[in-house]
Amino acid sequence: MTQRTQERTYGRAEWPSRLLSGSRMWFYESIAQEAPYPGFATNTLDAGEPRIMMWGSWYEGASGFLYYSVTQWERANPWGPNISFPKTGDGVLIYPGNHDGAWGPAGSPQTVAIDGPVPSLRLKTVRAGMQDWALFQLAETHGLGAQARAEVSRAYNQLGGCEWSGCSPPAWYWKTDHALLADVRRNVAAALMAAGVH
Repeated sequence: MTQRTQERTYGRAEWPSRLLSGSRMWFYESIAQEAPYPGFATNTLDAGEPRIMMWGSWYEGASGFLYYSVTQWERANPWGPNISFPKTGDGVLIYPGNHDGAWGPAGSPQTVAIDGPVPSLRLKTVRAGMQDWALFQLAETHGLGAQARAEVSRAYNQLGGCEWSGCSPPAWYWKTDHALLADVRRNVAAALMAAGVH
């Protein structure tokens, strides 16, 4: 969270007190970060980053998430690869379908007849992460926030190891082992059910 109040910038250590005082934090994904930081572009480490970004947003107390565009196609070849930015596919989470839409004649490849918009696998991963965020938030709402945080911390450490004063990287930032993620979600859901939340 970067917030300027009277020309002062707040770092990670100050997030909790700022949030308690009424400030709100949003996360933002852009072309600025490279590995090992997660992103929504196609050149991810293992395609799990869009999901873990939503986990990190919840864990850090963010109440919103900004992504600047989902249709930043190259008009001449909207199905890509989009190479307008340093990251392939940045700004593109859905693709146009048949050539009769607002962007016509741009659309799917001529040999592909499909109504649009066409969701990318990355969009589905973002959606899954948002569903996880809602599950964790539900746990927090019902007094199970500490348990949910303990579970999430098995897969999430932090999105970045840097403060304004410098960096101190941990052994790992996040893990996108799909079996581990499924186990975390299952345990949080089981805790909710055991508490009578359905």
